[in-house]
Amino acid sequence: MERIKFLIVFQIPWNIPQVLDFGSIPGWIVHLSFRVYSMMFTTTVLGLVLAGIFKPRTWCTICPVNTISDLALSRMKTKDNIEIKRKGIV
Repeated sequence: MERIKFLIVFQIPWNIPQVLDFGSIPGWIVHLSFRVYSMMFTTTVLGLVLAGIFKPRTWCTICPVNTISDLALSRMKTKDNIEIKRKGIV
């Protein structure tokens, strides 16, 4: 449960020093935090590998966060364009 893994399958071969005592924190929060950290570790490694093979910021084009933010920004832009056209500013 309290292990950092690469691709959520492979445990990393070194130990991370524990700065905090997890005695008072519920186990599900500790488990969730290690899963989030594992995901961040995996995406960082994949991003560095892709940047080394192809070009910098290659991971940004396929990252799910970029996809979601692009969708949100395009919807915001579309709403702004509709409001501007409705007001007759253009």
